Amino acid sequence: MAIDSLQTQQLRTEQARTQLEHENDKTLREVKEKSKIEIERLAEHHATVKTDLDKAFEITISNAADAHEKRLAEVRQSQEKQIEDEKMRGEAEVEKVRNRYQEQIARYRENSEKTLGDMQKKTDETAANIKRTRERGKA
Repeated sequence: MAIDSLQTQQLRTEQARTQLEHENDKTLREVKEKSKIEIERLAEHHATVKTDLDKAFEITISNAADAHEKRLAEVRQSQEKQIEDEKMRGEAEVEKVRNRYQEQIARYRENSEKTLGDMQKKTDETAANIKRTRERGKA
């Protein structure tokens, strides 16, 4: 009976061990499956987050590019206005110089006409004096 009891005990122990091994295997498979599902979910989440970040980065770059283009357009417009203002000031200065030279030429012309008139008058007076002197000399 002791042998039967030991054998029975050994069978019970074997069955318990086998049952524990099956439960451990089942639990291990469940944990592996859950881990696999969790890893896949995390990978999908990571891919989604990466896609969202890529889109946000592209939008940020696009916005920055738009801001730079806008600033560049403003700078160009400002420079064009500055060039136009400088051109207008330059043209106004040229016109002033042109007017001064025309006024100066007009004064020179006036002075030379007056001088020419005075010289003509003196020449006429001298010619008249010479004529009178000749007429006196003949008389």
